[in-house]
Amino acid sequence: MDKNKNISFKDVKQHHEQLIKSYNIPDWVSKQECPKCNKQLGFLSLRAIGLKLNAQHIGNAFVEVCCQHCCFGYDLHLKNACKNIGEFIDLLKSNKTNLKLEPDYLISNSENNLVKDIVKDISKGE
Repeated sequence: MDKNKNISFKDVKQHHEQLIKSYNIPDWVSKQECPKCNKQLGFLSLRAIGLKLNAQHIGNAFVEVCCQHCCFGYDLHLKNACKNIGEFIDLLKSNKTNLKLEPDYLISNSENNLVKDIVKDISKGE
């Protein structure tokens, strides 16, 4: 008899959620509200956590999400959160609760973190 045939989605869901919790993901990540359905995301909505390195979003921390309630997928960004990997690690260790992430689809295509930094550098910080 194949044991996999007796495993329910509920069994996998509970195990998956416990496994994600074991990674000690900070509350500011899992307690974000879905911008589509306004429910708290929770651990099962999380797909990836990372640091953006493309020119437009360089330095943004991001969380890839597929909301467990409404099944809408998107990235949440914490704009200009990090200047290096050490800051990113510190951010992940942070217990701050007031960090509000912004959905990628609401970030204007004209915003460009790298260009802003270059202009600031050229103009001596002005």
